[in-house]
Amino acid sequence: MGLKWHFLEGIARDVTNIYARGYHHNDCHLGNVLVDTDGNRMWVDNELRRIKGEAEHSSHFEQTLDLLDRSMKQALPDGMKKEFRARCRERLSQKMVD
Repeated sequence: MGLKWHFLEGIARDVTNIYARGYHHNDCHLGNVLVDTDGNRMWVDNELRRIKGEAEHSSHFEQTLDLLDRSMKQALPDGMKKEFRARCRERLSQKMVD
């Protein structure tokens, strides 16, 4: 797995953990992720809001994936972005079953 995938896997873990706990990050994009020299991520500008229902949950999750997709526009090829979205959805569905 390359460095980009390692980074994206971390973002996918972070995002799905937020949603699995019933929260929505209202401004989720790569510009709000700081990375230190050891590769540790820190999210800034955390606009977390509690999700009220299942329909809202799905809607907000897809909005978040759209925001992330737009923030990756120049950095990643379309195929990699699609794979990232698929991995996020898969991770969230696994967490919601746990």
